[in-house]
Amino acid sequence: MVELEVPRIIICGHSDCGAIKAILHPEKLGRIPAVSRWLSLGRDALALLDDGFKQTSDAERITRLTKLNVLSQMKRLETHPSVIWRLRCNDLTIQGWVYEIHTGRVEAFNPQTGEFEIWPD
Repeated sequence: MVELEVPRIIICGHSDCGAIKAILHPEKLGRIPAVSRWLSLGRDALALLDDGFKQTSDAERITRLTKLNVLSQMKRLETHPSVIWRLRCNDLTIQGWVYEIHTGRVEAFNPQTGEFEIWPD
């Protein structure tokens, strides 16, 4: 079992992410089995990319998929036994962030609103 003695874990995605682009367009990845297996962790997020985003630009879909992937990885982390215990004890928080490389802006997921919001607010 992994024991981390930290009060907070931040799952952070970023703009223009090559991994997110490869999840969205796996046909461009080619035959790289190890990378394909690693990217399979993002399939949960891809499944959440709703039909409304099929008609939007690639940039908008990548931004949305980046946020969905952060949320998906947060949920995945919450299933780890030692994390479950620490969350129940209120001894750990998990935060989701998306970093916009070109502007330096950070959006943090607000569980109360269910939205990513500019941080710090």
